[in-house]
Amino acid sequence: MRKQVVTFDKNASLSNLLGNVIVSNSIAFGSIQFVNNTNKEIIAVKFNIRGYNSFGETVLINDCPAFQVMVQDLHVIPFSYSKQISVQLPSLEIRRIDVFEYQTCFNDSTIITYSGKDEVGCELLLLENNILADNEIANAYSLRSFQVNNYPAEINSDWVCCCGTFNSNEQCKKCGKSKTEVFKLVTPNNAVQIVDEQKSINKKNKSKKREKKVILSIVVAFLLMSITTVFYFSSHVVYFSDEVMIEDIQGNWTKYNSNGDAVSQILISGSSFSYNDWNGKSLNDKIECNPLRGEFTTPSNSYKYKMEKNGRIFCKDEMVAQFDYRKGGSPLVVKKNDYEPFPTALKLTKGILYQDGIYTKSDVTITNNGEKTYHDIYVTGFFTSDGKPKGYSISEFVCEDSVLKPGESITITVSSICSDTNYCDVVILSAYND
Repeated sequence: MRKQVVTFDKNASLSNLLGNVIVSNSIAFGSIQFVNNTNKEIIAVKFNIRGYNSFGETVLINDCPAFQVMVQDLHVIPFSYSKQISVQLPSLEIRRIDVFEYQTCFNDSTIITYSGKDEVGCELLLLENNILADNEIANAYSLRSFQVNNYPAEINSDWVCCCGTFNSNEQCKKCGKSKTEVFKLVTPNNAVQIVDEQKSINKKNKSKKREKKVILSIVVAFLLMSITTVFYFSSHVVYFSDEVMIEDIQGNWTKYNSNGDAVSQILISGSSFSYNDWNGKSLNDKIECNPLRGEFTTPSNSYKYKMEKNGRIFCKDEMVAQFDYRKGGSPLVVKKNDYEPFPTALKLTKGILYQDGIYTKSDVTITNNGEKTYHDIYVTGFFTSDGKPKGYSISEFVCEDSVLKPGESITITVSSICSDTNYCDVVILSAYND
């Protein structure tokens, strides 16, 4: 165990808010990631961003030290990391960004506006994964439906749960345990007692397992006398030799997606193993059999392949992916790379500036030169006079309720209330494809 002083922002809906800058094809992009620190799903966020150049100097946007970015169509579940979010930055000079929470929209349509930092701190006693005694405590509590990363602590009228979550209410917003229950059960003295109880239970369970193994050995010995090839056990097939198993799994096996498309294939010829998928990935290896479990593996990947009694090969990796292969299948068609960045696919063609009353306007055509269909294209215009900022067009969505298919174009008008502008730069802040 170790002691550590930690701080919590009582007003924050987001935590671990990080931002990096990537420059590609003379365009600066911001890469943003955060943790949803609430018990509701986040679907949209507005960020305030400050940009800096390589010398650490603030890059002004329309004479302002900060600018705002909105990201929609998110699905960030409670207490989890978001995916990396990419947004186009309004200036190519930016090389570093500070990202701040402004507004958060949830899937129940509620919106929270960040009211500024309100930090509180305390000293926590943390469990450490690399210490055996701490692991025993965490495992013993987990079998009693408690996630214990630390001992609980009180901060005035607030508290930190044993799962590490800061709370202002009686019930933990992450694990659902009550404050009274946590402080009563998760203490150093109770931890010693619970670990001892669990060791006693484990000792009894091991004794029962040994008895079961003796009985199973007798059953297996009896079966071996009467069966010399293969039989079905539970959902998978059990073999009594490598040779019998290898003979049974020979041939071509195909994995299909939900649309019925063949996405990968394995070919077993003798003890040789070949893998190909529709992204062009391939692998050649030798199989290693575990006939009594009906499984085989290959040294070069983490997958386990198991022969099912329904005639399919079930495949599972060390994480969570799982799927099955069916015997046979037509030759695999390798698809091309499906990724298409919108800055290279969407072409902007600006028209000349013209006056319309007190407004300076420019007609801009967006052409889809890519291979994907785009929607929710977020566009803004920056107006200058002899290189000095003179205003900007209100950012707007193009194709919000429609789509821009490959080869199609759409024309929009950007405008500024400043009449003495002589140049307009238009950028696409974000766009989504199917």
